[in-house]
This record gives sequence, C-alpha cells and structure tokens, in this order.
Amino acid sequence: MSHHKIALGLCLLCSLGLIMAGCSSTSEDNPTNPGTTPTLTLTGSQAEDYSVSALEMVNSLVTSVPDFASADFTSWNQAKANQTKAQGDSIQWDPTEQAYTYEFDGPLFELTPPNSWTLRVGMWVQYRDAAGTPLQYPIGAMEMEMDYTTGMTMHVVDETSVSDLDYDMDTNLTVSYLGQGESYGIAGTGSTIYTVSQITPTQSQSGQFSMDWSLDLTATPDGCPSGTATVNCQDFVLNASYDGQGGVTWTLVGGNYQASGSEVLTCGQPVN
Repeated sequence: MSHHKIALGLCLLCSLGLIMAGCSSTSEDNPTNPGTTPTLTLTGSQAEDYSVSALEMVNSLVTSVPDFASADFTSWNQAKANQTKAQGDSIQWDPTEQAYTYEFDGPLFELTPPNSWTLRVGMWVQYRDAAGTPLQYPIGAMEMEMDYTTGMTMHVVDETSVSDLDYDMDTNLTVSYLGQGESYGIAGTGSTIYTVSQITPTQSQSGQFSMDWSLDLTATPDGCPSGTATVNCQDFVLNASYDGQGGVTWTLVGGNYQASGSEVLTCGQPVN
C-alpha cells in the first residue's frame, strides 16, 4: 500500500460516521473527570480495522528502509506530491538540523468555508557514523534515524450538526546498517491519538482513543523484513510476525474478541 493510499485510507477510516457509530461515548463532560474528553469504547471489529491500518503504515515505512538507507527518496517524494498536490515539494537537506526534512501543512480538499480538511505530513531522516556524528550522505553510516509524522484536522458544518475530527501520529525508527549493507536492523515505536466531536440540536458527543506500536525487525536490501511488531489499541493487542519472504501474519486479541489475518508484501515495496 502506498503512502498516499495509507493516509487516504486513514482519513476515510476515521470519518465521524465510522467512529461515532457503534462506539460507546458520553457527552462532552466526563462524569469521572469533568472537562476532559471521554475515551471511546471500540468494538472488536473497529479495533481490528484501526490496528491493521497501523500495521499497514508500519509495513510501508519498513519496506521504504532500503531506499532511505541509500538516500533514495524518489518514491517518497512522488507519493507525497500525489497526496498533497504540492508538486516539486521534496525531502531536502537541512544543514541546521543536520538531517533531510520534509514538511507539509495544507488543505487535503478544498471545501466551502467554514468547512475545512487539512493534512499535516513530516519526515526527518539523519545518517550517523559509528561515533554518532551526523552525516550528509550515508557513505560510512552505521545508523539511520527516521521520524515520520502525519495528522489531519477536519471541520464539517451541515444543516443538522457540527462535526470535528483531529488525529496526530508519530513513528520513530532507528535503522542499523548490518553486514556492510547486507541487511538492516529496524527498531521503532509509534503512537497516534484521535479526537472526535459532534454537536446537534439535541445532543453533544465527543470522545477520543489512542494506539501505540513497537517493532523489532531485520530487513534485507530488497526490503523483505523478518521479526515482530505489536499494536496496542485500547484493550486490544495485535501481534504480527514477518517471515522474511514478504509474508506477514497477525492475531488480534481483546476481551471476548479474537481475529487473525495475513498480508503479502512485495520485497522493496508493499502490494498496491
């Protein structure tokens, strides 16, 4: 799945209709902690959808590691240009940060005010030698750090309601150059938080939920990872196992709910 498809999928997945329908939420005032936003209670199928989406995002980043490790940002730049419609915008070397950086903050769709739908995307990539000194190029690099952020804010006003959605996600990966470029060790963590609200003439609803994940993988230069990843989505836990041949199997357990599935990755890039 491309970066564009992942971001758009998350936008659709997290639309207010899907989040509020079937979720248990309270009014804007939390009875146990007044003034705070209550936590949404997800169904098992909703937790599965969100956890698998987080896993797909992790997969996309992992399969990009070999290109990033060699300072090849071509696919990333094109994906982001397609997603943001900001043609020509690309990752650039920032001498102040001693890293390659990318930032976008703008409309995802042009909507009639006061409606709005904005997207935020950021990438930070730094190469370091054995002493931890930043390098402009990966020649002699022993380690690479990637920090990917994305977020979205949506405000929709219609005849019967005012709806708001906001989410922010951050994933940080530390990549070790193993065997002189023959493989890469990938360790990372990430988290996201979603906040939604809806006001109608008869009621006011709001809520939020969060996820976090971790991974410990090894990838070959052609991108096939092996190892494990875990996604925590409230009371649900997804455990994924990568077989080094492009296959990923996962199980999700929480409460009285259990599910399992698999994905197939093309080495070097995910299947579209």
